[in-house]
Amino acid sequence: MILDILFISLLFFNLFFLFIITYNFFTAPSVKNILLSSESSSKISILIPARNEENNIADCLDAVLNQSHQNYEVIVLDDDSSDNTYNVVEQYIKKDARIKIAKGKPLPISWLGKNWACFQLANLAANDLFLF
Repeated sequence: MILDILFISLLFFNLFFLFIITYNFFTAPSVKNILLSSESSSKISILIPARNEENNIADCLDAVLNQSHQNYEVIVLDDDSSDNTYNVVEQYIKKDARIKIAKGKPLPISWLGKNWACFQLANLAANDLFLF
């Protein structure tokens, strides 16, 4: 008797779970598929929060600048770095006008560091597509 109840309960749970998955699959909103090519007119804002990334930011910016898609801006937010991150990015700004840098504002109460940095970057972005 207990095994029958257990079997029916598991069967009911699995059917309910399958229903939820199927419902979500067919009703969930989808993200518009945007094909980006080097000839595409889609403008992208590449947003990079950086804190004490002096040793890594140059490689990151080199990778961004080597993309085939050329219609983008790059905004780096220096989030109160204690190293030379800001100066490294300034050297890249001299090479490419698409790169910008901003100093991060103080962290408000109830915000987390990375979320606050990304929020500031989104407010600085000029384009509709964001890439973090």
